[in-house]
Amino acid sequence: MPAYKFKLTDERHDVVLPDGRDARLYRIQAVRDIPELHVSEGDFGGWVESEANLSQEGLCWIANNAVVAGAAHVMDDALVKDHAFVFGDGVVIADKAIISGHACVTGRAVVQECAKVKRHAWVSGAAHIAGHAIIDDNACVRDGACIVDRAIIDSNATVGGKVKVFGHANITGSAKVEGMARIGDHAAVGDDARVLDKAALFGSARITGMATVGGEARIEGEAHIYENAIVVGYAYVGDRAKVKGDAIINGLDTTVIITGSARIDGSAYITSKDHFMAIKPPGSSLLSIYPEIRYGSRIAADLVVSSEAGHEALSELQYTIEKRIEDLRKSGLRTESNQNMERNFRLMHGIVPLVQQYFDPVLAKLNEIFKERDEVNELRNRLG
Repeated sequence: MPAYKFKLTDERHDVVLPDGRDARLYRIQAVRDIPELHVSEGDFGGWVESEANLSQEGLCWIANNAVVAGAAHVMDDALVKDHAFVFGDGVVIADKAIISGHACVTGRAVVQECAKVKRHAWVSGAAHIAGHAIIDDNACVRDGACIVDRAIIDSNATVGGKVKVFGHANITGSAKVEGMARIGDHAAVGDDARVLDKAALFGSARITGMATVGGEARIEGEAHIYENAIVVGYAYVGDRAKVKGDAIINGLDTTVIITGSARIDGSAYITSKDHFMAIKPPGSSLLSIYPEIRYGSRIAADLVVSSEAGHEALSELQYTIEKRIEDLRKSGLRTESNQNMERNFRLMHGIVPLVQQYFDPVLAKLNEIFKERDEVNELRNRLG
Protein backbone atom coordinates (compact mmCIF):
# COMPACT_ATOMS: atom_id res chain seq x y z
CA MET A 1 0.00 0.00 0.00
CA PRO A 2 1.64 3.29 -1.11
CA ALA A 3 2.10 6.08 1.38
CA TYR A 4 -0.67 8.64 1.58
CA LYS A 5 0.07 11.77 -0.44
CA PHE A 6 -2.68 14.10 0.81
CA LYS A 7 -5.03 14.73 3.70
CA LEU A 8 -8.15 16.77 4.29
CA THR A 9 -7.61 20.02 6.16
CA ASP A 10 -9.93 21.83 8.55
CA GLU A 11 -10.55 24.48 5.88
CA ARG A 12 -14.00 23.81 4.55
CA HIS A 13 -16.89 25.36 2.64
CA ASP A 14 -20.56 24.47 2.54
CA VAL A 15 -21.77 24.91 -1.02
CA VAL A 16 -24.63 24.05 -3.35
CA LEU A 17 -23.38 22.04 -6.31
CA PRO A 18 -24.62 22.83 -9.84
CA ASP A 19 -26.97 19.81 -9.60
CA GLY A 20 -28.68 21.46 -6.61
CA ARG A 21 -27.20 19.17 -3.95
CA ASP A 22 -25.70 20.57 -0.74
CA ALA A 23 -22.09 19.56 -0.18
CA ARG A 24 -19.32 20.28 2.29
CA LEU A 25 -15.93 20.73 0.60
CA TYR A 26 -12.53 20.30 2.23
CA ARG A 27 -9.24 21.69 1.00
CA ILE A 28 -6.53 19.06 0.54
CA GLN A 29 -2.90 19.29 1.64
CA ALA A 30 0.11 17.29 0.43
CA VAL A 31 1.71 15.11 3.11
CA ARG A 32 4.72 14.25 0.95
CA ASP A 33 6.59 15.70 -1.99
CA ILE A 34 5.29 15.10 -5.50
CA PRO A 35 8.24 16.45 -7.51
CA GLU A 36 6.74 15.61 -10.89
CA LEU A 37 3.98 18.17 -10.16
CA HIS A 38 6.26 20.61 -8.30
CA VAL A 39 4.22 19.93 -5.17
CA SER A 40 6.05 19.91 -1.84
CA GLU A 41 4.97 18.47 1.47
CA GLY A 42 2.64 20.96 3.16
CA ASP A 43 1.41 22.57 -0.08
CA PHE A 44 -2.32 23.11 -0.30
CA GLY A 45 -4.33 21.80 -3.18
CA GLY A 46 -7.91 22.18 -4.35
CA TRP A 47 -11.20 21.03 -2.86
CA VAL A 48 -12.87 17.63 -2.45
CA GLU A 49 -16.03 16.39 -0.82
CA SER A 50 -14.31 13.27 0.48
CA GLU A 51 -11.02 11.41 0.26
CA ALA A 52 -12.65 9.13 -2.32
CA ASN A 53 -12.55 11.96 -4.86
CA LEU A 54 -8.76 11.72 -5.29
CA SER A 55 -6.70 8.54 -5.45
CA GLN A 56 -3.78 8.26 -3.05
CA GLU A 57 -1.92 6.38 -5.79
CA GLY A 58 -0.19 7.70 -8.88
CA LEU A 59 0.62 11.36 -9.57
CA CYS A 60 -2.98 12.56 -9.79
CA TRP A 61 -3.67 15.87 -8.09
CA ILE A 62 -6.28 18.57 -7.57
CA ALA A 63 -4.63 21.98 -7.64
CA ASN A 64 -5.44 25.65 -7.08
CA ASN A 65 -9.17 26.17 -6.44
CA ALA A 66 -10.42 23.25 -8.51
CA VAL A 67 -13.31 21.23 -7.04
CA VAL A 68 -14.01 17.49 -7.27
CA ALA A 69 -17.23 16.40 -5.56
CA GLY A 70 -19.98 13.80 -5.48
CA ALA A 71 -18.84 10.36 -6.62
CA ALA A 72 -16.36 11.81 -9.12
CA HIS A 73 -12.92 10.19 -9.02
CA VAL A 74 -9.51 11.47 -10.12
CA MET A 75 -6.90 8.75 -10.54
CA ASP A 76 -3.62 7.65 -12.17
CA ASP A 77 -1.64 10.75 -13.25
CA ALA A 78 -4.63 12.99 -14.02
CA LEU A 79 -4.69 16.64 -13.03
CA VAL A 80 -7.63 18.92 -12.17
CA LYS A 81 -6.55 22.52 -11.69
CA ASP A 82 -7.36 26.22 -11.80
CA HIS A 83 -11.10 26.71 -11.21
CA ALA A 84 -12.24 23.49 -12.86
CA PHE A 85 -15.31 21.76 -11.43
CA VAL A 86 -15.75 17.96 -11.54
CA PHE A 87 -18.80 16.34 -9.97
CA GLY A 88 -21.41 13.67 -10.61
CA ASP A 89 -22.34 10.09 -9.89
CA GLY A 90 -19.73 8.40 -12.05
CA VAL A 91 -17.23 10.90 -13.45
CA VAL A 92 -13.74 9.46 -13.93
CA ILE A 93 -10.67 11.54 -14.74
CA ALA A 94 -7.88 9.08 -15.46
CA ASP A 95 -4.47 8.43 -17.01
CA LYS A 96 -2.82 11.77 -17.93
CA ALA A 97 -5.99 13.73 -18.56
CA ILE A 98 -6.06 17.42 -17.60
CA ILE A 99 -9.11 19.48 -16.63
CA SER A 100 -8.29 23.18 -16.39
CA GLY A 101 -9.56 26.73 -16.54
CA HIS A 102 -13.24 26.99 -15.62
CA ALA A 103 -14.09 23.71 -17.34
CA CYS A 104 -16.80 21.47 -15.91
CA VAL A 105 -17.08 17.67 -16.15
CA THR A 106 -20.21 16.08 -14.77
CA GLY A 107 -22.68 13.21 -15.03
CA ARG A 108 -21.00 9.89 -15.85
CA ALA A 109 -18.43 11.34 -18.22
CA VAL A 110 -14.98 9.79 -18.61
CA VAL A 111 -11.93 11.83 -19.54
CA GLN A 112 -8.82 9.71 -19.92
CA GLU A 113 -5.48 9.08 -21.62
CA CYS A 114 -3.99 12.45 -22.64
CA ALA A 115 -7.26 14.28 -23.27
CA LYS A 116 -7.79 17.89 -22.14
CA VAL A 117 -10.89 19.83 -21.17
CA LYS A 118 -10.06 23.54 -21.00
CA ARG A 119 -11.30 27.08 -20.45
CA HIS A 120 -15.11 27.11 -20.10
CA ALA A 121 -15.78 23.79 -21.82
CA TRP A 122 -18.53 21.53 -20.47
CA VAL A 123 -18.55 17.71 -20.63
CA SER A 124 -21.59 15.86 -19.30
CA GLY A 125 -23.83 12.81 -19.59
CA ALA A 126 -21.96 9.64 -20.54
CA ALA A 127 -19.52 11.46 -22.82
CA HIS A 128 -16.14 9.83 -23.40
CA ILE A 129 -13.08 11.98 -24.09
CA ALA A 130 -9.85 10.10 -24.81
CA GLY A 131 -6.64 10.00 -26.80
CA HIS A 132 -5.19 13.50 -27.28
CA ALA A 133 -8.62 15.03 -27.84
CA ILE A 134 -9.20 18.61 -26.71
CA ILE A 135 -12.48 20.19 -25.59
CA ASP A 136 -11.85 23.92 -25.47
CA ASP A 137 -13.40 27.39 -25.16
CA ASN A 138 -17.17 27.18 -24.53
CA ALA A 139 -17.66 23.87 -26.29
CA CYS A 140 -20.17 21.36 -24.91
CA VAL A 141 -19.91 17.57 -25.26
CA ARG A 142 -22.83 15.66 -23.79
CA ASP A 143 -24.99 12.52 -23.86
CA GLY A 144 -22.98 9.54 -25.15
CA ALA A 145 -20.69 11.43 -27.52
CA CYS A 146 -17.20 10.01 -27.99
CA ILE A 147 -14.28 12.32 -28.84
CA VAL A 148 -10.96 10.53 -29.38
CA ASP A 149 -7.58 10.62 -31.14
CA ARG A 150 -6.58 14.25 -31.84
CA ALA A 151 -10.05 15.61 -32.44
CA ILE A 152 -10.79 19.15 -31.26
CA ILE A 153 -14.14 20.56 -30.17
CA ASP A 154 -13.87 24.29 -29.53
CA SER A 155 -15.48 27.74 -29.71
CA ASN A 156 -19.23 27.36 -28.99
CA ALA A 157 -19.67 23.99 -30.68
CA THR A 158 -22.01 21.34 -29.26
CA VAL A 159 -21.64 17.59 -29.75
CA GLY A 160 -24.29 15.23 -28.39
CA GLY A 161 -26.20 12.03 -28.97
CA LYS A 162 -23.99 9.07 -29.83
CA VAL A 163 -21.71 11.02 -32.13
CA LYS A 164 -18.13 9.87 -32.63
CA VAL A 165 -15.44 12.40 -33.55
CA PHE A 166 -11.98 11.02 -34.24
CA GLY A 167 -8.77 11.48 -36.20
CA HIS A 168 -7.85 15.17 -36.54
CA ALA A 169 -11.46 16.29 -36.97
CA ASN A 170 -12.51 19.72 -35.70
CA ILE A 171 -15.96 20.91 -34.61
CA THR A 172 -15.87 24.66 -34.12
CA GLY A 173 -17.86 27.89 -34.29
CA SER A 174 -21.45 27.41 -33.13
CA ALA A 175 -21.78 24.11 -34.98
CA LYS A 176 -24.02 21.37 -33.60
CA VAL A 177 -23.48 17.65 -34.20
CA GLU A 178 -26.15 15.24 -32.99
CA GLY A 179 -27.58 11.78 -33.53
CA MET A 180 -25.15 9.02 -34.48
CA ALA A 181 -22.99 11.07 -36.82
CA ARG A 182 -19.35 10.10 -37.41
CA ILE A 183 -16.72 12.72 -38.15
CA GLY A 184 -13.13 11.67 -38.74
CA ASP A 185 -9.84 12.20 -40.55
CA HIS A 186 -9.37 15.97 -41.10
CA ALA A 187 -13.05 16.78 -41.56
CA ALA A 188 -14.37 20.02 -40.06
CA VAL A 189 -17.75 21.45 -39.08
CA GLY A 190 -17.92 25.16 -38.33
CA ASP A 191 -19.95 28.36 -38.19
CA ASP A 192 -23.64 27.52 -37.57
CA ALA A 193 -23.62 24.24 -39.48
CA ARG A 194 -25.57 21.17 -38.35
CA VAL A 195 -24.68 17.49 -38.75
CA LEU A 196 -27.46 15.11 -37.73
CA ASP A 197 -28.69 11.52 -37.73
CA LYS A 198 -26.20 8.99 -39.18
CA ALA A 199 -24.34 11.42 -41.41
CA ALA A 200 -20.61 10.75 -41.91
CA LEU A 201 -17.76 13.15 -42.73
CA PHE A 202 -14.30 11.96 -43.69
CA GLY A 203 -11.21 13.12 -45.54
CA SER A 204 -10.92 16.91 -45.53
CA ALA A 205 -14.64 17.52 -45.96
CA ARG A 206 -16.04 20.79 -44.56
CA ILE A 207 -19.52 21.78 -43.46
CA THR A 208 -19.80 25.51 -42.78
CA GLY A 209 -22.17 28.47 -42.93
CA MET A 210 -25.70 27.41 -41.99
CA ALA A 211 -25.52 24.17 -43.94
CA THR A 212 -27.25 21.02 -42.71
CA VAL A 213 -26.16 17.44 -43.37
CA GLY A 214 -28.39 14.64 -42.14
CA GLY A 215 -29.86 11.22 -42.78
CA GLU A 216 -27.15 8.81 -43.89
CA ALA A 217 -25.38 11.33 -46.09
CA ARG A 218 -21.67 10.77 -46.57
CA ILE A 219 -19.37 13.73 -47.27
CA GLU A 220 -15.69 13.08 -47.92
CA GLY A 221 -12.65 14.02 -49.98
CA GLU A 222 -12.32 17.81 -50.18
CA ALA A 223 -16.05 18.34 -50.54
CA HIS A 224 -17.51 21.53 -49.05
CA ILE A 225 -21.14 22.03 -48.02
CA TYR A 226 -21.81 25.64 -47.05
CA GLU A 227 -24.09 28.70 -46.96
CA ASN A 228 -27.68 27.41 -46.58
CA ALA A 229 -27.21 24.12 -48.42
CA ILE A 230 -28.94 20.95 -47.21
CA VAL A 231 -27.68 17.42 -47.89
CA VAL A 232 -29.85 14.64 -46.48
CA GLY A 233 -30.80 11.01 -46.91
CA TYR A 234 -28.52 8.67 -48.84
CA ALA A 235 -26.63 11.43 -50.61
CA TYR A 236 -22.92 11.12 -51.32
CA VAL A 237 -20.75 14.19 -51.96
CA GLY A 238 -17.05 13.60 -52.56
CA ASP A 239 -13.85 14.63 -54.31
CA ARG A 240 -13.77 18.44 -54.70
CA ALA A 241 -17.52 18.93 -55.06
CA LYS A 242 -19.18 22.01 -53.57
CA VAL A 243 -22.80 22.40 -52.54
CA LYS A 244 -23.81 25.91 -51.53
CA GLY A 245 -26.46 28.63 -51.70
CA ASP A 246 -29.95 27.28 -51.04
CA ALA A 247 -29.24 24.04 -52.87
CA ILE A 248 -30.78 20.82 -51.58
CA ILE A 249 -29.43 17.32 -52.19
CA ASN A 250 -32.28 15.07 -51.14
CA GLY A 251 -31.48 11.36 -51.12
CA LEU A 252 -34.36 10.41 -48.83
CA ASP A 253 -35.67 7.74 -51.24
CA THR A 254 -32.62 6.76 -53.30
CA THR A 255 -28.91 7.42 -53.64
CA VAL A 256 -27.67 10.65 -55.20
CA ILE A 257 -23.94 10.92 -55.92
CA ILE A 258 -22.08 14.21 -56.43
CA THR A 259 -18.35 13.91 -57.21
CA GLY A 260 -15.50 15.37 -59.22
CA SER A 261 -15.35 19.17 -59.09
CA ALA A 262 -19.12 19.52 -59.31
CA ARG A 263 -20.62 22.77 -57.97
CA ILE A 264 -24.24 22.69 -56.86
CA ASP A 265 -25.61 26.14 -56.06
CA GLY A 266 -28.41 28.65 -56.49
CA SER A 267 -31.74 27.05 -55.68
CA ALA A 268 -30.84 23.74 -57.26
CA TYR A 269 -32.79 20.76 -55.99
CA ILE A 270 -31.50 17.25 -56.65
CA THR A 271 -33.54 14.31 -55.46
CA SER A 272 -34.82 10.87 -56.41
CA LYS A 273 -37.86 12.39 -58.11
CA ASP A 274 -37.94 13.21 -61.83
CA HIS A 275 -36.38 16.61 -62.21
CA PHE A 276 -34.96 18.75 -64.95
CA MET A 277 -31.41 20.03 -64.65
CA ALA A 278 -29.05 22.10 -66.78
CA ILE A 279 -25.44 21.09 -66.20
CA LYS A 280 -22.67 23.34 -67.45
CA PRO A 281 -18.86 22.97 -67.27
CA PRO A 282 -17.31 26.19 -65.85
CA GLY A 283 -15.86 28.40 -68.57
CA SER A 284 -17.63 26.51 -71.33
CA SER A 285 -20.84 27.21 -73.25
CA LEU A 286 -21.51 23.51 -73.86
CA LEU A 287 -24.28 22.08 -71.72
CA SER A 288 -25.78 18.71 -71.04
CA ILE A 289 -29.50 18.46 -70.33
CA TYR A 290 -30.56 15.96 -67.67
CA PRO A 291 -34.35 15.49 -67.69
CA GLU A 292 -34.20 13.15 -64.67
CA ILE A 293 -32.09 12.33 -61.66
CA ARG A 294 -32.67 8.64 -61.08
CA TYR A 295 -31.53 6.01 -58.62
CA GLY A 296 -27.76 6.06 -58.29
CA SER A 297 -27.47 9.07 -60.59
CA ARG A 298 -23.94 10.37 -60.74
CA ILE A 299 -23.15 14.00 -61.43
CA ALA A 300 -19.42 14.24 -61.83
CA ALA A 301 -16.43 16.15 -63.21
CA ASP A 302 -16.32 19.95 -63.52
CA LEU A 303 -20.01 20.72 -63.44
CA VAL A 304 -22.28 23.50 -62.28
CA VAL A 305 -25.84 22.48 -61.48
CA SER A 306 -28.49 25.14 -61.05
CA SER A 307 -32.23 25.32 -61.58
CA GLU A 308 -31.61 28.97 -62.44
CA ALA A 309 -29.75 28.07 -65.64
CA GLY A 310 -33.05 28.56 -67.46
CA HIS A 311 -33.57 29.67 -71.02
CA GLU A 312 -30.14 31.27 -71.15
CA ALA A 313 -28.55 27.85 -70.72
CA LEU A 314 -30.71 26.32 -73.44
CA SER A 315 -30.01 29.22 -75.79
CA GLU A 316 -26.27 28.76 -75.23
CA LEU A 317 -26.64 25.08 -76.00
CA GLN A 318 -28.58 25.73 -79.19
CA TYR A 319 -26.10 28.38 -80.35
CA THR A 320 -23.16 26.07 -79.64
CA ILE A 321 -24.69 23.19 -81.58
CA GLU A 322 -25.46 25.43 -84.57
CA LYS A 323 -21.91 26.80 -84.55
CA ARG A 324 -20.37 23.32 -84.33
CA ILE A 325 -22.47 22.12 -87.28
CA GLU A 326 -21.44 25.17 -89.32
CA ASP A 327 -17.76 24.62 -88.45
CA LEU A 328 -18.00 21.02 -89.61
CA ARG A 329 -19.54 22.10 -92.89
CA LYS A 330 -16.84 24.73 -93.47
CA SER A 331 -14.07 22.22 -92.81
CA GLY A 332 -15.04 20.36 -95.99
CA LEU A 333 -13.76 17.15 -94.43
CA ARG A 334 -16.17 14.30 -94.90
CA THR A 335 -14.43 11.86 -92.62
CA GLU A 336 -16.50 9.22 -90.87
CA SER A 337 -15.70 10.91 -87.55
CA ASN A 338 -16.94 14.29 -88.77
CA GLN A 339 -20.04 12.75 -90.29
CA ASN A 340 -20.87 11.03 -87.00
CA MET A 341 -20.24 14.26 -85.08
CA GLU A 342 -22.52 16.22 -87.45
CA ARG A 343 -25.23 13.58 -87.09
CA ASN A 344 -25.01 13.80 -83.27
CA PHE A 345 -25.12 17.58 -83.29
CA ARG A 346 -28.15 17.57 -85.59
CA LEU A 347 -29.88 15.16 -83.21
CA MET A 348 -29.09 17.44 -80.25
CA HIS A 349 -30.27 20.46 -82.27
CA GLY A 350 -33.61 18.80 -82.73
CA ILE A 351 -33.95 18.08 -79.02
CA VAL A 352 -33.39 21.66 -77.82
CA PRO A 353 -36.74 23.16 -78.96
CA LEU A 354 -38.53 20.21 -77.39
CA VAL A 355 -36.67 20.75 -74.11
CA GLN A 356 -37.35 24.47 -74.20
CA GLN A 357 -41.05 23.83 -74.73
CA TYR A 358 -41.23 22.01 -71.41
CA PHE A 359 -38.77 24.14 -69.47
CA ASP A 360 -41.31 26.57 -67.96
CA PRO A 361 -43.67 23.80 -66.74
CA VAL A 362 -40.68 22.00 -65.24
CA LEU A 363 -39.61 25.15 -63.39
CA ALA A 364 -43.14 25.45 -62.06
CA LYS A 365 -42.86 21.86 -60.85
CA LEU A 366 -39.55 22.68 -59.21
CA ASN A 367 -41.15 25.59 -57.37
CA GLU A 368 -43.72 23.19 -55.95
CA ILE A 369 -40.97 20.81 -54.92
CA PHE A 370 -39.15 23.64 -53.14
CA LYS A 371 -42.09 23.75 -50.74
CA GLU A 372 -40.79 20.46 -49.39
CA ARG A 373 -37.88 22.47 -48.02
CA ASP A 374 -39.99 23.13 -44.93
CA GLU A 375 -39.98 19.41 -44.22
CA VAL A 376 -36.24 19.22 -44.63
CA ASN A 377 -35.78 22.30 -42.45
CA GLU A 378 -37.41 20.40 -39.60
CA LEU A 379 -34.00 18.77 -39.29
CA ARG A 380 -32.63 22.15 -38.26
CA ASN A 381 -35.38 22.71 -35.70
CA ARG A 382 -34.40 19.55 -33.80
CA LEU A 383 -31.56 21.48 -32.27
CA GLY A 384 -33.64 24.57 -31.57
